[in-house]
Amino acid sequence: MKPVSWLSGMAALGTLLLSACAGTSPPAAPRDGLWLQREGRRVAQLVPLAAPDPKLTAAGATPPAAFVHPLLSARGTVLTELYPEDHIHHRGFFWAWHQIVLDGAQSADGWLLTGMTFKPVSSKVTDHGARGTMTTDWIVAGRAVLRESADIRISENGLSLRLTLVPLVDGLALGGSADDKGYGGISLRLRDAERLRFESLGKPVEARRQAVPAGQEMRFSWDSAPASLPRAVVMRCAVNGKPITAWILRREKSMQNCVWPGATPVNLPRGKPVVLTADIDIEE
Repeated sequence: MKPVSWLSGMAALGTLLLSACAGTSPPAAPRDGLWLQREGRRVAQLVPLAAPDPKLTAAGATPPAAFVHPLLSARGTVLTELYPEDHIHHRGFFWAWHQIVLDGAQSADGWLLTGMTFKPVSSKVTDHGARGTMTTDWIVAGRAVLRESADIRISENGLSLRLTLVPLVDGLALGGSADDKGYGGISLRLRDAERLRFESLGKPVEARRQAVPAGQEMRFSWDSAPASLPRAVVMRCAVNGKPITAWILRREKSMQNCVWPGATPVNLPRGKPVVLTADIDIEE
């Protein structure tokens, strides 16, 4: 599932981007990826499918498809966390679902990365490093069931994601965790989450176990933040153009999630794309 030529090409492309951004040292990362930049400054790394990580292997998980880590502030501070000990499957800015259902039966877990693998289809960096795209097939029970295309663009203050999911088979459904939390979809694992404050529509929001109804935009800021951290990180999400306003929020070591579709799986008709979008702005 990991063609050597594809990985070699990705590593070479990452090296070219790093050379183009010479003058600063790259933050530690577990694998070669595509460095995305704005005016010669690295902003984020789009990570491809690569060799298994020892932490994932120990947890019985397979290597994930594309995700973003690290996400950097303008000062070069790493804002995201990868494979933390408390939740080994969290991976920076990522998207995943617990329930991958085929013909009515739970067949794989894309959050815990079990029962499935991923096959790279294509990847490229354009716009002088400001845009990276990766297309990956989800492989379940030996067949490709969905094609995922992640398009990441560097914006003035952060980045934008356009994630297109195209079902390749009949009888496919996707859902979040099958409990009262229902978490799943686009997620952000921020550092020092136990010191986070939340605000939406200009009002404070309290974290709780279940999803919190709020606005499309969620603002994350830190208590007693050191000077190296930005004032805040703001995230907005939508599905097929409709704002997502349900949020799983955690003031503890965990991720933050704009919830879609929730605990009840939604059917994904073969060949009909689902488009999820997310914008992240970093307030320095």
